[in-house]
Amino acid sequence: MFLHRRRERADGDAHEQPPRGRTPRGSRLIVAGAAVAGLLLVSGVWAVLGEDEPSPGVPVPGADLVHFASGHGYEPVRTVLRSRADVAAFEERFPPAAEVGKDGGDGGDGGDGGDGEDRGGPAGPVAPAGRDFGTEALVAFVWSTGCTSADSADLRSSKEQGLFAVPADTTEYRKCAEPWDALAVFAVPREWAPHGVELAGGPPDPPGPPAAAADES
Repeated sequence: MFLHRRRERADGDAHEQPPRGRTPRGSRLIVAGAAVAGLLLVSGVWAVLGEDEPSPGVPVPGADLVHFASGHGYEPVRTVLRSRADVAAFEERFPPAAEVGKDGGDGGDGGDGGDGEDRGGPAGPVAPAGRDFGTEALVAFVWSTGCTSADSADLRSSKEQGLFAVPADTTEYRKCAEPWDALAVFAVPREWAPHGVELAGGPPDPPGPPAAAADES
């Protein structure tokens, strides 16, 4: 009888303990659940980061870059110019440029950015003679490009931002005394820039300086 009871107890212990080299089912479920939760968390983080990334958009076919300048101290603006009067008002935003340096940097080897050619405003007419405002409009952008200078710009379009400009033919410096600014003016068919068009994620600014816009109102 004593031997029989000891055998039953040993058999019971054998049922209670898992075989060697195997993980209990509950532990495996916990590990699997943690792995799935980790994947979901990582996916969620990437989803949030992805939402913050602006769309690169697509090139606007037929857009004609009629004026470009890169320098320092430009006033940020995004606007539509539909007449010669709008062009004249837009140019009032920028006083004549003061020439303070011609090299613009250190020869493009990634060093310090120089003072640039323009300080205060772009050189040359924003809209060359011969533009037909009966069939086209000009969309103008002035924005900061950080420690990256540019020699040109492209017009792009996206659902999130509407029409917007991106710098092209760029030179990036490790550091700069002050950020670079870019001014780009594109000619587009007039119907592409109706009243209410979105530029760089927002409504267009008035063509002229804020003070002039306040006087007109």
